[in-house]
Amino acid sequence: MCRHRRGAHDVVRLPGKVLLPAAGRPLLQILIERLRRAPGLDGVVIATTVNASDDPVAALGERLGVGIFRGSEGDVLGRVCGALRASRADVCVEITGDCPLIDPAIVGEALTEFLSTRDVHPYVSNSAPHRSVPAGLDVQVFFAEALFQLEATTGDPEDREHVSYGSTVRRAAITGTRASSGTRLAQARRRSSSRSTIPRTTT
Repeated sequence: MCRHRRGAHDVVRLPGKVLLPAAGRPLLQILIERLRRAPGLDGVVIATTVNASDDPVAALGERLGVGIFRGSEGDVLGRVCGALRASRADVCVEITGDCPLIDPAIVGEALTEFLSTRDVHPYVSNSAPHRSVPAGLDVQVFFAEALFQLEATTGDPEDREHVSYGSTVRRAAITGTRASSGTRLAQARRRSSSRSTIPRTTT
């Protein structure tokens, strides 16, 4: 899932960065092309805002033939859940939109690990606090239902903005029928069905 935490053109540090060109293509297009090469994914959906400033993001997604879901800029959690429902995804593979050099093999590895251990581990990640890859290659995989539970029960602004950041999605998953807080992709590498991906564009 590609998600914008804020409008694509509202970031002070680097406005509109997901649409900046690299090698003649927008960075978001490069990300989508790489995700399409990740094994096991059913599809890609961009979760962006309803802001007019994000119309070019939606237009790019339509041109590339990926799913588009538009929702509130402020309630990112609601927007991502809306994208998951619209795509009828039961598993979310979450990628931020500012990771154009995401490695398709790592994404596929994370999804494979999740699908093989999901009965005991409802969450797989290679990011903090046990980072196993450089920044920009982050991937998280979890049940969509965990995010729906979180959406229904939290009013915390941090949860609404950061979605699966930190322990929020793990906390939601633990409250369900699955008992584990998750497994890390670094562990999966030592041990060495397809689902939907919704890249989320984050700026």
